Amino acid sequence: MVEEAGREGNVIKNIRDNDQAEKDSFKELLDHAIRWNQSRMLRDFIIALEQEINKDKTVSNKLTEWIRWAKRKADWHDPLKRKDNFFLADYLYGNSDE
Repeated sequence: MVEEAGREGNVIKNIRDNDQAEKDSFKELLDHAIRWNQSRMLRDFIIALEQEINKDKTVSNKLTEWIRWAKRKADWHDPLKRKDNFFLADYLYGNSDE
């Protein structure tokens, strides 16, 4: 009787653990999809900005460098292109105070 209750308890614990693992996996999938979509939005913005500033024909070195930086950050944020960045690691892994 005690042995049977122990087995039932283990079965219930395994079900709960599997359920939590399933929820965690889905949350991670959703987080990746959101980050991928945000990366696309960033790239679209950068492209629009480049098109706008190219009309002017006089682009400062500072702006050119900022666009390169922005493209690198969009790549870093994209889970399909994962670029490591020490300074943004806290944001990626949720340790940011923001």
